[in-house]
Amino acid sequence: PFLFLFSELWPSERNNALFSTLKSHSPQAQSLVILGTDHFDFTDLPLLTPLAYQLKLKGPLEGRRVVEIINAYALAFFNQALKGIPAPLLEQPADAFPEVRY
Repeated sequence: PFLFLFSELWPSERNNALFSTLKSHSPQAQSLVILGTDHFDFTDLPLLTPLAYQLKLKGPLEGRRVVEIINAYALAFFNQALKGIPAPLLEQPADAFPEVRY
């Protein structure tokens, strides 16, 4: 099983094509998009400086919110994949995370 969390602003045609090939060989792979994020939102950078958005290093979604979303979905994924605990969060939209698209 794989969980892919994508930023809204970073994908390119090439990246999407590469991912489609990967996903075709991994039927259990899940992918989600976090709206308001860019590539560097998936690093610690947005937590280090509030200027990251103004410097075009991240999307408009607040850094702590991005971390909260990533943590929630990663925990749900690992609990399901490693412990067998059902993860409804991975199956359908959640009111707590309106920024996530399936």
